[in-house]
Amino acid sequence: MKKILFFVFLQINLFALKLCSQEKGFVLEITFDIPKTYKTIYIWNVRGVEEDVMDSISLLDKKAIWKLDSIPETGEYRISTKLDYEDGWYFIINQEPYIHLHINRRNIIESKSSEENRLYFFLNRYETQLDSLYARGDYYYQTKRYDKLAEVRLNIKKNIWEYHKATDSLMKLYPSSFAVKVQYSSVPPIFDLYKKEHPDQSYKDEYSFLKRHLFDRIDKNDPRLIRTRVISRAIEFYLNNLLDTTTEKEYIKACDFILSSFSWNDEQFNYVLRLLMNTFEDSPYEGVFLHLFDLYSHHSSCDGGIPDEYERRAIYLTSLKIGTDAPALEGYDQKDNKVTLAQLRGKKILLVFWYSKCEHCHQILPYVVETMRSYPNIVFLTFSLDKNKDDWFEGIQSLKLPWPSITDFKGYDGENAIRWAVFGTPLFYVINEEGKIIAKPKDLEELKAALK
Repeated sequence: MKKILFFVFLQINLFALKLCSQEKGFVLEITFDIPKTYKTIYIWNVRGVEEDVMDSISLLDKKAIWKLDSIPETGEYRISTKLDYEDGWYFIINQEPYIHLHINRRNIIESKSSEENRLYFFLNRYETQLDSLYARGDYYYQTKRYDKLAEVRLNIKKNIWEYHKATDSLMKLYPSSFAVKVQYSSVPPIFDLYKKEHPDQSYKDEYSFLKRHLFDRIDKNDPRLIRTRVISRAIEFYLNNLLDTTTEKEYIKACDFILSSFSWNDEQFNYVLRLLMNTFEDSPYEGVFLHLFDLYSHHSSCDGGIPDEYERRAIYLTSLKIGTDAPALEGYDQKDNKVTLAQLRGKKILLVFWYSKCEHCHQILPYVVETMRSYPNIVFLTFSLDKNKDDWFEGIQSLKLPWPSITDFKGYDGENAIRWAVFGTPLFYVINEEGKIIAKPKDLEELKAALK
């Protein structure tokens, strides 16, 4: 009898352990009703405007299964049928071990098992309606049908009110739902409601109100929101619609306000800082990027480390300005001969930093090579960021780069790349006969103008 009881007890425990192991895993099932035949489904993780492919899965009999050993981080995700940033359907993962999503014949995504996504898709219809109204308003504005604009504005206001009420109600019913929080955070605060709650308020119009309160409904203590589109879309709206003027000074003021709004949580703050620096790093407003870098960013080189991308871009903008002396550069060619920039003094030089695995290099450098044939008196000096000799050789042959093509096999961490603030490839400098930087072209048209 004791043996039987022990065997039963053992079986129960093994079954319990099996259940626990299953619960720790994750399964996403995607089914389709749409008539198109797709072969592959892509899974994307979302981090604001940055979206990266996590995995690709085969679609068999209009069904795809994605299995993982553990549940992915809470956040917004996207499924798509092609490698396209515009294609696909967004959904939520929030501690649910099994999610079944279904794409119906109208190309609309539905939740078959997930409570989080049932709430997310229900509220998402308001956003879809708003997008449609905004598009209609743009059309009426462009076609000068101003009589129709008033009606559209009224419908937009009504839709926002309904969206606002729906998210408020569901936040009370489902306080722990991340899907509802994402939708709640996506709705801007309503000025008319604020006036009722604050009769002594001093804002003269909705514009001045939103300029101070646009981010009010975003939970500033929840780092999970950086894995959604909520914060990035709110900041994009603020910068595009709530500035008095589009001057460098106004952008700096706006960035300071935005960063102060998201200063409660380190992860959110660092995410917002990165978002703003990415926004302005390659814009005409270089002073905004430098302000953000100098005031808020950590300087890696101050700790004896390798300068990161942002620090190099700051060096590129400040220490390598047009008119400054070109830094030293030295490397070895394919025959292991040492080549230095100093040896080429007295000649005009086009210096290009490139990398054999860089897709953009392979796209643009063939045009540069062809262009340089019209300038035989200008030295075309290419410096590779490759660390592997075979990769470097293959890159030279593939791109048909002329001599001198040199490298130091140290990549981005080498002294040459640091001195020249190489933050990405390809990177172009034009140097005159006196050894001064006279141009930093960003595209082929700027390059052609600099070579004349």
